[in-house]
Amino acid sequence: MPHSLKSRLALLILIGLGLLLSTAGLALEIFVTSWLSAQFDEALAAKARALVTLTKQEAGQIELDFADQFMPEFESVDDPEFFQMWIDDSIVLERSRSLLESDLHREPSVEISGDVSSPRFQNTDLPDGRRGRQIQIDFVPQIDDDEDDEGIEEVSNSAVGLGKAKHVVTLVVAKSREEFDQQLRLLRTASLLMVLALTGAAAVLILAALRLGLRPLEDMQHQVQALDERYLDQRIELPKAPAELEPVVHQLNGLLARLHKAFQRERRLSDDLAHELRTPIAELRALTDVGSRWPGDAASAQTFYQAAGDIALQMERIVEHLLALARMDGGLETRKLQALDVNATVDQLWRAHEVQARQRDLTFRADIASGSRIITDPAKLQMILTNLFDNAASYAAPGSEVECAFRREAEGFSLSVSNRADDIEAKDLPLLFDRFWRKDPARSDSLHTGLGLSLARSFAELLELELDARLEADHLLVLRIRGREFPLDSAEDDSVSTNSFHDPDHSDLQC
Repeated sequence: MPHSLKSRLALLILIGLGLLLSTAGLALEIFVTSWLSAQFDEALAAKARALVTLTKQEAGQIELDFADQFMPEFESVDDPEFFQMWIDDSIVLERSRSLLESDLHREPSVEISGDVSSPRFQNTDLPDGRRGRQIQIDFVPQIDDDEDDEGIEEVSNSAVGLGKAKHVVTLVVAKSREEFDQQLRLLRTASLLMVLALTGAAAVLILAALRLGLRPLEDMQHQVQALDERYLDQRIELPKAPAELEPVVHQLNGLLARLHKAFQRERRLSDDLAHELRTPIAELRALTDVGSRWPGDAASAQTFYQAAGDIALQMERIVEHLLALARMDGGLETRKLQALDVNATVDQLWRAHEVQARQRDLTFRADIASGSRIITDPAKLQMILTNLFDNAASYAAPGSEVECAFRREAEGFSLSVSNRADDIEAKDLPLLFDRFWRKDPARSDSLHTGLGLSLARSFAELLELELDARLEADHLLVLRIRGREFPLDSAEDDSVSTNSFHDPDHSDLQC
């Protein structure tokens, strides 16, 4: 089972925070331990310096002027401290009473450039078995020959007569570090507990923050899970959606709207297709029944074949148009860009409708500047114009005028076909490009499938053009193509003559 986003974020944040707190705790422990160790060694060094100061060489003798009452820690029974002095690494000058008969560990003395060497610290085992730390200093006692020997107060604990030569005294001072180590253990334990406590508290806060912060995502999840094909009209609603989710919600709602529209279009297409095919199929059955009753009647047979051919033509046109729309919807159609002479194309396309126009007493006028050319896909633009001209020739008010106008615009061009349409109302304009839509469903024939304008708009979208409809005064219906012109260097052939023409009825796209 996949982990939730909340658990993943919580885990990653906790790991990162745990590492950060652990690093901070370790750094703090190292700092405090170093500081405490320095303080411990400094206290040990202070006692060693005091003993060095109390050691003098007078009248050929090295004396330690040591008073027990001033340093009782070297005489104490409980938690005693220790010191021991050697002269020239061989003669024991003095030792603390706490040592009894034991000796402290001593390293060989080092050569000193002045009177006192640098202190040397090390951990050691004390004579009483405790873990301790010691300092060792090598020094030359201060020599005082001006003092009268008889004036020396007898307060020293030890004195060794060695003559007036300089001698090196080695001092080792040691004390227990068990209390210090216990403090360090308490510090480490406190640091660990603090890190664990802070991590636990952070985990609670992080989970609460994530639960609150990811609530819109959970709400969206529940709404998405409730969606299916029966409720595509529903939309994702997040009143307080964060900025990161707003584009996701917008895209999801847009996708749902497109899916809902596509499902509605497919359902409507199925219904319309069944309706469109039901009539010719019923007519075929009727013709078959009639033909079977009078098989020897030549006149009836001729009528039967003519009617069957018209019905077959109507059904063929429906299927071809639907296949073309399916290719357009599936993105299977491509563009083949060439230069197109607008005047020649409009003139020759309208000629295919002149017979129908004369039957309805229609006149045609082209408002196109001489030499107007554009870069486009000629075959597909001709399909668009063919459907627009067919719509005008079939449904324009009898005795009216059909006009085709071409205009250059700032970012492209516009090409419009206008005619008077007395039965079209403003509310009908959004329906003009719907598949199988007719203002009067009863006015259908084998030449019109109700797919022409839908197909024209699909071709326009492929050419990145906008095909719209508007109704002006006196019921003037204007179908206008607008868009940018493709750059000249995108055309495969810019040498198309003014008489060049692609016959849509004989092109590779039979619609």
